[in-house]
Amino acid sequence: MAHKYLIIFNFIISVCFSQTHIKDNYIKLSKFDFQEVIKGSKSITGNYYIIHSKKGKVLGIDIKRYLNGKKTGEWLGFIATVGGMDLAAVSNYVNDKLHGYFLITDNHTYKEEGYFRKGKKYGIWTKKSFFDQDIIETTKYNKKGKKHGVYTRINIEEEIKEVFFYKNGKRHGKYHFENKKYKETVLGAYKQGLKHGLWITTKEYLPEIDKDGNITPFIKKEYYKNGVLINP
Repeated sequence: MAHKYLIIFNFIISVCFSQTHIKDNYIKLSKFDFQEVIKGSKSITGNYYIIHSKKGKVLGIDIKRYLNGKKTGEWLGFIATVGGMDLAAVSNYVNDKLHGYFLITDNHTYKEEGYFRKGKKYGIWTKKSFFDQDIIETTKYNKKGKKHGVYTRINIEEEIKEVFFYKNGKRHGKYHFENKKYKETVLGAYKQGLKHGLWITTKEYLPEIDKDGNITPFIKKEYYKNGVLINP
């Protein structure tokens, strides 16, 4: 089985990395041997593929590149699956800092991807989890690596959607939460990370009945000033 995975992986290397990068050769090492190489050299240069195995079974393979002791180029990670090796991680480095496309996944329950710029998250990042429930999160980052702009979180099974905004790493602006399954909504706003202004919670699944027998949705109104509840 291990031999089968190595054949598949050697094919991947020949297709994906046919262009010259630092050197043409790839040095094959075990996880332990690679750690020893890193410890023993501060100016390491070369392309490495590291085999992760247990009791003779290949569990994963990593491709890593160094130039004068610094991480460089595209790094890839593969994990063993039923069909062979699947891509599980992508990261790009420039002068030892993350810069460019990034991906991490277990190919089953989790996936996160986006871009780095000079070591900091930048632009739109998407995170998906498919364990107990299918959840999709989208976050936007500014040049300083801080959350900035719209954030969305969607729970597909529960029919939940949450939308709000960030400004330099803090929640700031309108907030909207909707649960279609249970007919619940929350409307409000943040100011520099704190609840501010009028917040309205509506729960149609908890109706109120007045003295005349009229049925209306449960509505709760709260007013905040800089995170402090003014009218409990």
